[in-house]
Amino acid sequence: MTFISGIPDGFDLIPLWEGKTTGPPSNHCEAHLLAVTTEIEALKQALLEKHNQIIAMETACIQETERQVELEDSVIAWQDKYDRLYESHKRVQKVNQSLEDKLLKLVDRNSGERAQLTSDVATLSVRLAQANFNIAKLQREIATDKSVQV
Repeated sequence: MTFISGIPDGFDLIPLWEGKTTGPPSNHCEAHLLAVTTEIEALKQALLEKHNQIIAMETACIQETERQVELEDSVIAWQDKYDRLYESHKRVQKVNQSLEDKLLKLVDRNSGERAQLTSDVATLSVRLAQANFNIAKLQREIATDKSVQV
């Protein structure tokens, strides 16, 4: 006895008897047939379980593929944000450097002006003191001249 098993969509296994039999099968054949039938049913069940596992794995793979696409899109969006932020940061650094350079020039110029103004104040203070001294001297002379004339 031979079994030819095709596995079409329904996973049915079709037994095919070769040759002719005469009379009822013997107990040995029946036991063998029962064992083979049981084995076939177990194999069908195992095949069905494996098929379900494959479908579950394919579904998980499809879901992971979709998730991967979402993550790749997210990575692209974040990379774009990072690139824009980095470019903005570089521009701000250039502006800050330029402002710092201008500020340092102003400080240098103001330091020079301050030194000049301090020197001018000292010179003018000396001249003012001399002028006050001369005024006081002239006032004393006028007072002396008035007292001499009277």
